[in-house]
Amino acid sequence: MRAVNERAGVELVLRAQFPGLSTPRDAAIASLAGRFARTNAVVKVAYGAEAGLFHEYLNVPTVICGPGFIDQAHKPDEFIALKQIEQCERFVNGVIQYAGGSA
Repeated sequence: MRAVNERAGVELVLRAQFPGLSTPRDAAIASLAGRFARTNAVVKVAYGAEAGLFHEYLNVPTVICGPGFIDQAHKPDEFIALKQIEQCERFVNGVIQYAGGSA
């Protein structure tokens, strides 16, 4: 832009930040999530979430999981297939049973 106008410039202002999350694949919370999800698949994405705060500052073992596929999320016409919602329901029910001591 300076070739067009020598006064042109860019100013970056940090509005918010949070630590990334890098839970090891062999962490107990990752194994537990895999058990309820019925998969050991791990995918890392470059999106922001509060999970890094929980892990780094509160020492809470953390994973991020949810229904659907990341390539269908956070864009126009995003969607989650009903089958994914059903799998999510099984996952949440497993977590509830585990937390209640019956899983």
